[in-house]
Amino acid sequence: MSYYEKRIADLEARVAQLAREQRMKAIPVEAKLLERYALMQAENTRLRKAGDKLVFALEAMDIIMDMDSEHPEVAEWNAAKEGKPSV
Repeated sequence: MSYYEKRIADLEARVAQLAREQRMKAIPVEAKLLERYALMQAENTRLRKAGDKLVFALEAMDIIMDMDSEHPEVAEWNAAKEGKPSV
């Protein structure tokens, strides 16, 4: 094996080693991100349910007529649930 072939083989081995190290570092970060994403989704669900309950409570007290009313707060709530900007 020539000097250059040996040098190329050594460099390829080093690149493979660095790639393995980077993958090992990325795995814990990925897990943390997935965990945070799941927590955010759960919080989003809880907030949406709480908002829906609040609207239903207001509806029950005849403050607003129904979830599809043109009442500004209900319209903004429905828009927010669909990911649209507030009015």
